[in-house]
Amino acid sequence: AKVNQGQNNIAQALEFAGHAFSISPEHPLVLRILADLYLAGNDTQRALGMVESILAQSPQDPYALLVSNSLVDNTENALALQAVKARIEKLSASLPVPSSELMFLRGLIGYQEGAFETALSEFSHLYKQRAYFPQTVVLLAKAQLQLGQRAEAIKVLEANQEMLLKDAPTAYALLIELFIEQGTVFKALGSWQTFIDTYPDRIDAKLLEVKILLGRGLLARGAEKLAVLREQYPESVEIQTVFAVVMARSNQPEQALLAVDSLLKREPDNAYLLNFKGALHLMLKQFEQAAQALNNALSISDELIPAKVNHIWLSYQLGNTEQAVNDARELSSKFPRDLSVGQLYAGLLLSSGQSGQAMNQYLRLMKLDDSQQNVLEALVALRIQNNNITAAIQSLSRLIELEYNTAQNLLRRAQLSNVVGDVKKAENDLKKAALLANNEPLLLIATANAAVQIGNQRLAIQSLHRARELMPGDLLAGVKLAEIFLNINQSAEAEVVLGQLVSDHSGQADVWLLKGRLAEQFGDLKLAMKHYYKALSLNSGYDLVYAKLYTLTHYDIGVKEFEQTLSRRVAEHPDLVFTRNLLAQFYYYQQRLELAAKHYVYLSENLLSEDKKPAFARRLAQSYFHFDITKGIEYTNIAAQSMPDDPYVKSLTGWSLTLQNLPQDAVKLLREAHTLDGNNLDTGYFLAYTLSQLGLNNEALQVVSQLLDKQTGFTYQK
Repeated sequence: AKVNQGQNNIAQALEFAGHAFSISPEHPLVLRILADLYLAGNDTQRALGMVESILAQSPQDPYALLVSNSLVDNTENALALQAVKARIEKLSASLPVPSSELMFLRGLIGYQEGAFETALSEFSHLYKQRAYFPQTVVLLAKAQLQLGQRAEAIKVLEANQEMLLKDAPTAYALLIELFIEQGTVFKALGSWQTFIDTYPDRIDAKLLEVKILLGRGLLARGAEKLAVLREQYPESVEIQTVFAVVMARSNQPEQALLAVDSLLKREPDNAYLLNFKGALHLMLKQFEQAAQALNNALSISDELIPAKVNHIWLSYQLGNTEQAVNDARELSSKFPRDLSVGQLYAGLLLSSGQSGQAMNQYLRLMKLDDSQQNVLEALVALRIQNNNITAAIQSLSRLIELEYNTAQNLLRRAQLSNVVGDVKKAENDLKKAALLANNEPLLLIATANAAVQIGNQRLAIQSLHRARELMPGDLLAGVKLAEIFLNINQSAEAEVVLGQLVSDHSGQADVWLLKGRLAEQFGDLKLAMKHYYKALSLNSGYDLVYAKLYTLTHYDIGVKEFEQTLSRRVAEHPDLVFTRNLLAQFYYYQQRLELAAKHYVYLSENLLSEDKKPAFARRLAQSYFHFDITKGIEYTNIAAQSMPDDPYVKSLTGWSLTLQNLPQDAVKLLREAHTLDGNNLDTGYFLAYTLSQLGLNNEALQVVSQLLDKQTGFTYQK
């Protein structure tokens, strides 16, 4: 029976143990192995029967007391266990060298009583002595998990996985679960393959396949496999629980709740299920029901940390932010090594605007376990926010080491490396990402975007061609590809792509915008205008199209149509900043300055934030100086208060002094502005005019001659 139990042949083991029981129904070793086998099969009633038979013969048998105490609350057994514990302590104190057996018993009792630090200490000693393997390995890892030491637990289990596979397959399954939780899904996949090959009929092995698929983001395939398992094992609590998790993760909390309620009918006092129910009600914003379920869970198990975490989250959802943060701080100080608690506290600090303290908490959690995806992601975001790009790259590098969303994180690291000027590293990351994304069209498109940012047009084109192979006729990939060809002036290639896009997506404004750009590259500006208006007919709010049509007016193409179209848009949507500003700019460069000023005033008084008003005050001054000098001086003073060092503001300030008959005061400012920005034609005119006012005609003539040599028109050209 024991040999078969070791090989996980539970049915065969029960058969042999049954023969042993028929020969010697009171033999304690027979009773013990039967109890173990019944426990392995979740038959707690029969297991309890065996344990009670042992206690009838030996009322203080430690193992029987431990098992009995874990199955049912029994004051008499609990007191007996305390007596055994006292005897163990007394005996341990009398021995010159600690006994391995007594340490094992102390660890077991500590674990059952919730004294996990004690259990950890005892099992750690035994682990170093390699005593009571594989039980010590499993119990040490479980104690570490109870104390939030996930990384240490994985290390212990991973170091002994060959032994666990043979002698403790349930613990081997736990290791795979931890790999999945950690996010190292491909490591989990390798271990699972070994597991399923060794134990093809185990339910937990079949369920792990589903969990790995979910971990890889393959939700549909995972759900499909799970549906088959639900049909095969309709009574399996674990399969129903995983189904509820899948429904929750696929944003179907109502379905998940039905599954959990079904499980609670069988086990109404299961604190873990009640906590799950509370979490689902939280997802559904059903706060009253969530509170009831979580309170029930905590009344059954007042130290159930996940329920405490959800209860704090409930407080936050109800708007009690300060209370939630305080409760999380208290729970974190009580369980400083529990990662879920630490993440809750850090997240609440971040949500309440305490980003500095949140950063400290995330860094503390990293010291406990540097493999937590959520913590690393939070650190990336905070470090980018603080402009600490180098540290953000380090966090992304760790995510890549752990195989979390590797292709996406390679892309992110490439973009950040490009920001700090490490183009070579960015290129290497992009190439790796492209290889990993070879069969993922959306990732290929993301790779192309990143490649464009670092200037690798060739890789961008390769990635988009591959994306289009996988998704023929896809709008996004086609648009991106045509855009790149246009950007690098490969008009013929762009024309081929756009021909297909027009055929497949003639109702998309983006396609006609690109057709317009292509017509511009071929030099047919009237055809470009026609395509741009087609784009506007499909999307009247497309700002980029208005900008393109505005550019065509510089070549005297469609000036009247543009004014009418843009004026109509501004009249229909008076508070859109872009279109009103574009209309003002159009009037300014058409030298219809009173109309320009009217729109700039509206923008400044109604639509702009305070920080943007000075720049518009400058443009208003430019406009008003042509028809209302007093207003021009007024707006120049407004701009000068906020932007005294801006070259154009210096220029306008000098011009206002000239117009107030103070050319001697003006000339210094105008010379300085002209030195800072010699390309500003208005400044050149102001300087020439002021020099002539001072009688410096030769110098004035030199500046004027330079202005007349310019072919570009400007408002003072005549």
